[in-house]
Amino acid sequence: MANFLQLPLSKCHYSDHSTGTYCDGHPPFHVKSRPRGTALIIEWFCPRGHKLWSWNSQPKLKYGMQGGDFMLSTNILLSGNNFSKIALLFRFMNIRMVTSKTFYSVQGTYCLKSIQQFWEEKRNAIIKKLQSKDRVVALADGRMDSPGHSAMCCTYTTMDLDTMDIISVVNVDKRWVGYKSGVMEKAAFIQTFDSLTKEVNIKEIVTDAHVQIAALMHPERGRYKDQAITHSLDVWHAAKNLTKKLHAVGMISGQKLILGWIKDIVNHFWYACQHTSTREEFMDVWKGVLHHVTGEHEWGFGRCFHAPLAENPDKELIPHGSAAHVALSRIVLNQRWLKDIEKLLTFRTTAELESFQNHILMYAGKRFAFSFGVYEARTLLAALDYNHHNHRPVHVNIKGQVSHKRVYNKKSQRYSVHTVKETKDYGYIPELQTRILEKRLSSAGGLPKRRSIQADDPRALGPLSGISPPPTAELVQTQQRRGQVVIITKSPLHFCGRKLHKCNFCFLQDLCDT
Repeated sequence: MANFLQLPLSKCHYSDHSTGTYCDGHPPFHVKSRPRGTALIIEWFCPRGHKLWSWNSQPKLKYGMQGGDFMLSTNILLSGNNFSKIALLFRFMNIRMVTSKTFYSVQGTYCLKSIQQFWEEKRNAIIKKLQSKDRVVALADGRMDSPGHSAMCCTYTTMDLDTMDIISVVNVDKRWVGYKSGVMEKAAFIQTFDSLTKEVNIKEIVTDAHVQIAALMHPERGRYKDQAITHSLDVWHAAKNLTKKLHAVGMISGQKLILGWIKDIVNHFWYACQHTSTREEFMDVWKGVLHHVTGEHEWGFGRCFHAPLAENPDKELIPHGSAAHVALSRIVLNQRWLKDIEKLLTFRTTAELESFQNHILMYAGKRFAFSFGVYEARTLLAALDYNHHNHRPVHVNIKGQVSHKRVYNKKSQRYSVHTVKETKDYGYIPELQTRILEKRLSSAGGLPKRRSIQADDPRALGPLSGISPPPTAELVQTQQRRGQVVIITKSPLHFCGRKLHKCNFCFLQDLCDT
């Protein structure tokens, strides 16, 4: 198509200033097209090879950077995508793509700091509103960046209970805690708590039953014993732990009857935590489940609080004194499990925070590896996304009814329903894009040829493994694979019988005739 474009020129306008000669080239002019990144460049040349005109499908930024390439690199990060996947998509569609070097340079030079600054501004606005409150209840939980015990980073997130807004996101690298991933959550909690207590009036904090955090919040020996802050435990995690214990004992032969009562026992646990305020009250209600499963609803000085039941129960009763009943009693009356029961009676749950932890997977999946700075930026993007869309209204259909969506749970084998909210608008993204673009336009140079490691980058402390890697050539020589037999001898090469090989004077009798 470019060959049919006619330039409004009657001749070549090239001139040599040193000799004073002019080119006398006339149309038709030659047209050449070449790709550059995601752009197409079309150039017109006269018959003598002088370039007359050049057209680029994208606008150019300062220092020659193409606007489309810059925004593509920026939005891959802002949308939570990965360069390798987008590059593969473009390859399958036969579309030119920016190089990985360009993408990582744009990401590290212009995006990461802009995202951090943008998050701090949004966070400060939330903190300013909370400073007027006399009492703030915070939900806190940690998340590792990869499954198993090989985590590199821990993200510790704090949410305000009333507004359900994320008020703190702290990331800790394993290299900052002596290469011990088991203490990253403790270090992240200390960093979070020390910072938040100076900004807002926290009177209660809700976490899961993490042993190290419980030690920090111990009212007599803990690090924060003098701050008079209530430490509550998440009821949802406790109920989940109870479900696992019941399911485990229910799978044992002779105790199968417990499986049919798991849902009722867990619901009773929720009820006991919600309607009691002391350990004694809780135990009076909680122990009643041992009578209820046997069909006994009044005993001694206690009774069940439910309405009258049908004469023919839909579940098989657990006989008193049976193996199933004894196993259930051990769980219900387990002192180790009940030692922190007072922390559950505030009836707090971090379910909304767990929802945000799951939302982080959109930006930082656990099957992908990121450098610390990129991982931190992606968690902040998840927090910006969550806070911006947290309070959006519910969706109303054309009939004026609130929309709902049903979801099937394979584990519980039943359907549940939840309210559908309006589609996300990502209204904060244009402002963030503008910040990043302005940083590029105000820069004093182009993309750096080499990306230097900053002083606060944990990579400056050494490799993640803590061991300096040997040269690749050395690994190639020393590494042995399964099924590969390596024979090392010091004998010289010589020809014997069938082939030229190393032998130790006939130690390979089947090949050597010497």
